[in-house]
Amino acid sequence: MDRETDFILEAVRKALAVGGEHLLYKVGKQEGLFKSRSGLQGQAAATALEKGFLELSKSDGEGKKLFQWARLTAKGIRFLHERESPARSLDEALKLIRKEKEDLSAGLARMRMALEELSGKLMEEAVRWTSQLEGMERQVGDALERLDRAVPMVPEELGKSYPWALESLRFLQWRLGEANGKRCSLPELFDLLQTGYPDLNCQTFHEGLLRLRQAGVIRLEKPDSHADMPRPEFALLDNGQVYYFLRR
Repeated sequence: MDRETDFILEAVRKALAVGGEHLLYKVGKQEGLFKSRSGLQGQAAATALEKGFLELSKSDGEGKKLFQWARLTAKGIRFLHERESPARSLDEALKLIRKEKEDLSAGLARMRMALEELSGKLMEEAVRWTSQLEGMERQVGDALERLDRAVPMVPEELGKSYPWALESLRFLQWRLGEANGKRCSLPELFDLLQTGYPDLNCQTFHEGLLRLRQAGVIRLEKPDSHADMPRPEFALLDNGQVYYFLRR
């Protein structure tokens, strides 16, 4: 991972942990998402805005006294999730291990042709290395299974009706450690899912959440006040109760 991406990830983490608007650049003693307007920090900020991970919310002043505020977007949350999700890291490790197995097999075939007299010894080495790689493959596979077991299972029929259900649970599981335990709002999850499921609408989203709650894999929570619902169109009404947040 390059330094520019590191700076963007650091800024997105800050924005997610605190919520709301943030100074885009550090000004005097006031901390910002990026430490400087120049150099790699400034380049990283420009890239984050260009790719839609952050969006400018307001500006004040000019020149050296220009204050710019930005907020995190659903695309920025997905960017962080995809690069730091345990499942993604383990999937990539599994792919690398399998590629190593393929490369090893092809290399050994060429070596046997050139070194026929050493074929017995080479085969012993192949068995040993293959055994080690298979052991690593099993360990990574087991780790992925444990990760999925940590997320409550989605009933098969429910998963077919709402293909975004498992991704929602994985995101909520990941979010527990990345957002200081803060509960997730319904519009935040909806915006995240729409980047992968553009045809998802609010009605289907609400139906799926109610089914997931009935299956016992999520909890829906009420807002403390109307001020907690900046996007009230996403509020879920059920049996006279209003829900706006959810947790694992």
